[in-house]
Formats: sequence, structure tokens, C-alpha cells
Amino acid sequence: MAGRPGGGVEKSRFTDVVPGAWYEDALRWGEANSICVGYPYVAADTFGIGKWVTRQDAALMLMRYSEFANYKRAIDFGRSDEYLDYYDIDFDHWEAICWTSTWNLMDGKGEPGAPKSEQNIDPYGKATSAEIEEMINRLYEVNGVAAKASVYTPPASPVVPPAAVTDPAPGDVNRDGQVNSLDATAVLVYYALISTKQDGGFDEEQKKLADYNRDGAVNSSDASDILAYYADLSTAGN
Repeated sequence: MAGRPGGGVEKSRFTDVVPGAWYEDALRWGEANSICVGYPYVAADTFGIGKWVTRQDAALMLMRYSEFANYKRAIDFGRSDEYLDYYDIDFDHWEAICWTSTWNLMDGKGEPGAPKSEQNIDPYGKATSAEIEEMINRLYEVNGVAAKASVYTPPASPVVPPAAVTDPAPGDVNRDGQVNSLDATAVLVYYALISTKQDGGFDEEQKKLADYNRDGAVNSSDASDILAYYADLSTAGN
């Protein structure tokens, strides 16, 4: 929506951001402009990399962007109450849902053509690419912006061919025969989960593979070492 602007924060405060990842520049710019905040709560030191974007999250981020772009922000604060499941909306997302309802940016879920009183807003539902595209294009239309949105789909694998290794090898957490940024991301997600006393989802072999520096702990240092290894091999053309 903003093109490829510069001027982001020098380094993201979020611990689950992988340096050099396809999203890093956009995220650092979003932080600098108060568009990207913590997950699962605003002050959290994680952004939620790898998590599904919920419908209420999409509404909130789009509202923050509208503030940055000086788009229309008038709100009818009673609009969210029209939906059957309005009581499911998180308090810090309520304003955003009211805003999207005021400007008819997000469709409810229910029978086609049914009034909002017979539809659900489904705040915790996964926001699909098609839904986000539609929200952005409606926002453009409301604000008289001559543009057409097309949500970016990240590449399934790094642009640089990953280094092939023998499986299993240290760092090959997803056991696909390669050590690359996907493994580093998996390690960071695992570390974030166990840091909050949740199940990280690794089996015993994956834990051993993730402990890249062999210090008996799986943490961000292992992810950094995996990325450094991958970067060295990629630079060397291996």
C-alpha cells in the first residue's frame, strides 16, 4: 500500500523476526510508523511471525495504516453491536471493527444479503488473502484512491538456493535435507513458545538438531548461528 518506503527502525524489537527475511524491511517500517505492534498483546516483544492473521487483527492494522495515510477515520461506535458475535471482539480491537463496519470494509459471515444482525464478524477467524485484498480495495474506493491492491504471497523457499546437506544435520530442524532461514524461523518460534511455557512442538530429534551451538539449550543464539551458516554457504555459491 505504501510501496517500498525507507526510514524504518534500525533494528526490530521483536525477538521472532529473522534478520534478512522477506518481511523484515516492511516490518521495521511499520514499527517506525506505529502500524506494527506486539502479538499476542501490544507490548509483547514478539510480532507473531508464522501466526495466522485474524480478521480483527487485519482490521486493526488497516486502521493504523489509515491513520498514517490520513484516510477517513470517522467511526460510528455502535456499528459492531449489529453483529451476532460482537461480544467476542477483543477490547483493543473493538474500535477497529466499528471503523470497518462504519465504512463497510469487511463483510460479515452468514447468508448472502442477510442483515448484519443475522451475520457474524468472526473476529478470531483467519483473514484470507482475498478478504484482505477486498478490505484494502474498499478502503481505496472510500478515500478516492486510484489504486488496486494485490496481496503479496511470500515465496515458498528462499530466493537464494539453500545449501544442501546430509539429513539429518545440525540445524536441519524441519528435516528437509537443507539448512536455511526456514530452520532458523522454526527455532525462533519454538523458543518463543517454550519461553511462555507452551509446547514448542519439537520432538527429541528436532531439539538436538535445533541446538546448533550444542550448549544444551535451544534459543535465539542457535537461530542466529544457523542463519550465519546459511549466509556463508550462499555467499560462497554452494
